[in-house]
Amino acid sequence: MNIQQNLDPFPHVIIKNYFDEFELKVIWEELEFICYPQKLEPPDITGTARDNGRNLKQNRGVWLNDVYRNHLTSSILSVNRKLFNSADIIYKNHPHWYFHHNTTAYSTLLSYYENSDYYESHKDQAYLTCVSWFYKEPKKFSGGDLYFPDYEDYTIEYDNNKAILFPSGTKHAVTPIKMQPDDCGKKLGRFCMAQFLSIEGENRLNMDSDDTRGRVND
Repeated sequence: MNIQQNLDPFPHVIIKNYFDEFELKVIWEELEFICYPQKLEPPDITGTARDNGRNLKQNRGVWLNDVYRNHLTSSILSVNRKLFNSADIIYKNHPHWYFHHNTTAYSTLLSYYENSDYYESHKDQAYLTCVSWFYKEPKKFSGGDLYFPDYEDYTIEYDNNKAILFPSGTKHAVTPIKMQPDDCGKKLGRFCMAQFLSIEGENRLNMDSDDTRGRVND
């Protein structure tokens, strides 16, 4: 892991080469298993921020905590525990006080983006958000970068096996994906694993602002 603790333009952490070779192997095995149209759900089910009733995101996804009654059944939910198991290394040594809380409650949303998919500016209803990115090599799309509109569109380029940890209340967005039609439907798009961290004892409905998540109420 290559960990960059940043204070500017706001407190956040960028992690390159986040998962090791074995962890990536089991993550991809599960991504291959899950990434089918009948398994991934639309924004109205996975949850989406809204603006005057209009969905701000276009993609498909699934809440892994809902899929697996026993979280040990999921390789992804097992290996992404490293965020907590290595918290002192990954984020709790950040110089900003915001990262020093006991954020051990979390939920995981897996999202998949293909041509023309996007997520407009929004906030998450959690304490910290950690997004991890994956795609098949060679890369078959452009876009999908993460940007923060309140900070002169500060942008973090989408890259394989990169993770970003930031305060959930910070407005952020995903630039539209561009793919060739022949590459669609082949699991060659943008994968994002989002972990929404909460402080123990707080409301754990880690959803986006103005959210109305399917059967519970992103």
